[in-house]
Amino acid sequence: MIIRSNLDAREWDWYLRGIRFPRKVRNQFFRVGAVLALVILTAAFIIPSNDIQERLNRFQESCKTTR
Repeated sequence: MIIRSNLDAREWDWYLRGIRFPRKVRNQFFRVGAVLALVILTAAFIIPSNDIQERLNRFQESCKTTR
């Protein structure tokens, strides 16, 4: 919604200044944004997170031994 309102504001600004742009720019922008979001979510899902708890435990143990 933030992106859409910002894009609307830019389009209105361009309209007032007489800058023309194709109407398909909005659809292309949203399509590219959706693909980029899917790629980022897929990458975040693939990144292994199994050893995070193990790392946290080792870190906490190292903090306890340094006290």
